[in-house]
Amino acid sequence: MQTITSTADLKKAIQLLEVEQAVNGKKLKLHFYAAYETFSPANLLKSTLKSFTSSPNMIDNVLGTTLGLVAGLASNVLFKGLAGPGLRKVISPALQSGVANFVAKNTGSLRSMGEIALLRIFRNKRVKPRSRD
Repeated sequence: MQTITSTADLKKAIQLLEVEQAVNGKKLKLHFYAAYETFSPANLLKSTLKSFTSSPNMIDNVLGTTLGLVAGLASNVLFKGLAGPGLRKVISPALQSGVANFVAKNTGSLRSMGEIALLRIFRNKRVKPRSRD
């Protein structure tokens, strides 16, 4: 910075610094508002859901894990009555874990088989027109 030797130069430098401060203040307010909007709970939730739904790998992983857990719990309920109380405590968690792992590893094939089954169940059957009597 130059050395200020007169009062006119001092006033001019002060005005320049005031203008610079006003510009920087406006920029700071804009950045603060943008950061505030980014970290509001609604926007955090929205951005999290957006990133979650836009990632196909994440959806497949969650679907596979969910299918595995549901299948494991269903197998636990189904196999409860197979053995006595002592053996049930050992077999039931092992079966549940095995079924959950199988389903989690084979999500794609199970999903396609499920879609085929649903299409067969819910396919439109041709309805014969009623005859008028």
